[in-house]
Amino acid sequence: MTMPESPARGPREVSLGTLFWIGIGAVFVLVRLAGVLSMPVGGAELDALSGAWQAHEGHTHVRFIPTLFQGLAAVSFAFTSSEMPARFLALLASASVPFALYRLRPRFGEPAMLGALLLLAVDPASILGGSTATAFGFDVAVALWLCVLAEAKQAPRWAHAVAGFFAATSGGIVLPLLVAMAALRLVRQEYPERTTLAWAAGGAVIGVAAASLGFGFGWQGVTIPPVAAFGAGFDREWSTESTGYLALVYASPIIAGALVAVAAQVYRGWRDQEWEASEVSLYAWFGAAMLWLLAAAGAHDPAPLVAVAIPAALIIGREVPAMVSVTQRVNWQTAILPIAGLGFCLLVIEAYVEDWARVNRVGDADDQLIVLGVGVAVLACLGMLFSNRRNAGAILLAPITVGALIMLSGASGVAFGGPNEPMPSPAATVQGDEIRAIVEQAVKDHPGPVVVHASFETSMTWALRGGPAVTLATAIPADATAVIWPVTEPAPEGYSVVEGQWSFTQARKGPHGGFLPYLRWLTNRNILKNQPAALAVYLKAQQ
Repeated sequence: MTMPESPARGPREVSLGTLFWIGIGAVFVLVRLAGVLSMPVGGAELDALSGAWQAHEGHTHVRFIPTLFQGLAAVSFAFTSSEMPARFLALLASASVPFALYRLRPRFGEPAMLGALLLLAVDPASILGGSTATAFGFDVAVALWLCVLAEAKQAPRWAHAVAGFFAATSGGIVLPLLVAMAALRLVRQEYPERTTLAWAAGGAVIGVAAASLGFGFGWQGVTIPPVAAFGAGFDREWSTESTGYLALVYASPIIAGALVAVAAQVYRGWRDQEWEASEVSLYAWFGAAMLWLLAAAGAHDPAPLVAVAIPAALIIGREVPAMVSVTQRVNWQTAILPIAGLGFCLLVIEAYVEDWARVNRVGDADDQLIVLGVGVAVLACLGMLFSNRRNAGAILLAPITVGALIMLSGASGVAFGGPNEPMPSPAATVQGDEIRAIVEQAVKDHPGPVVVHASFETSMTWALRGGPAVTLATAIPADATAVIWPVTEPAPEGYSVVEGQWSFTQARKGPHGGFLPYLRWLTNRNILKNQPAALAVYLKAQQ
């Protein structure tokens, strides 16, 4: 008896879109993995880890904002003193972002969500938020999954309870989304069903209760974590540089791109008298985040940059099909000559200006005349492009290229722990671990108190974690075994100094002084000098 032959199976086909999702998603996760492994503990993360450690030790402190992420970070200190478990928790949450954007593609379109994923993959502030143990380590993922739930036609009731819990226990980054969604529903009079609202409110109440109890680390008072984190960003220095400065250095391409995209989409909507509800939702979200960024420009909080980047990426992503359509209409046979000339002229100008940046002064009259002449040639090339309406779209290549270079430079510097990145800063130093080892050995050899000057109260927590008990003081008691004191104060009598250059933290400032210093730093990110907060370490002299 012969068995019938099974039909031959053809090769399995994988769509180009699937390959793009896999490739860009892998880049998204790998960049954040690099941040987990390379980024120094600093800025908002240093503050959050210090607060989580103090909560673990049973000390209520203002630095412990009881978000779910910071509560889990405090729990992790029961079996480790490293930041790595908390960082990998942030990475795990970040790994869900590509899946959330994939779920949004029926609403916003696949090219749009692929573009948004690519932008978020290389956005420096989003890398910081998804790679480090800040209090808002879950926020990017939570915000996007809230969007998925809001766009879902049908969802189980328990999903709304889970969403309410996570929204209520997140950091401030989810606030612009929540405010925008609530405002639009009120204006449109689109009220949720009572059962849906009850489930979401129930989850939120449980989240607020858990946060108020400090997730088991003590009563914090009635606390709504997103509001608490939002307010703390105005009061605390989670960055050496101001929020406005960080936005200018790191987020200007994505903000400018979103503003241009909004203008283009609004023009098309006005022209066609057709508006999509999803577009208005994104504009409201982006507007709320921008208001936060503008209000916090003088503060020292990187969170508003992350809050702006998420809706900005979605808005720019929605322009991807239009940009592809414009470039497809270009007659490249006639456009290639002015484009090549434009590129060559811009490279010549860049070479001269970069040389001026290296010496931090504008060149002589001859150099300026050459740059001016090449600038006229740039205008001529642009005129040739705009003379043909079909070819005008090719000009998009110039701002896209410049913006991509700025974002890629910032993303690589932040993700791979570049020493001259003002984000994150102030950064913990390797000397902090050495100081802890020194005082541990000193106390082991000659038991006695470890005294730290009160001015180091904020910076010493993470460096001396797990070490001997510390006494904060402004005067040195006679029985102190080890003393950590400012270098500006006279050396105490009866103590020997430990030779070395010691500090708990170092400030990383960005380039200041105008465009030329910025351009020099942009092309060579190893030119700045870090500023350690110097201190002295003394040990009791042996009799």
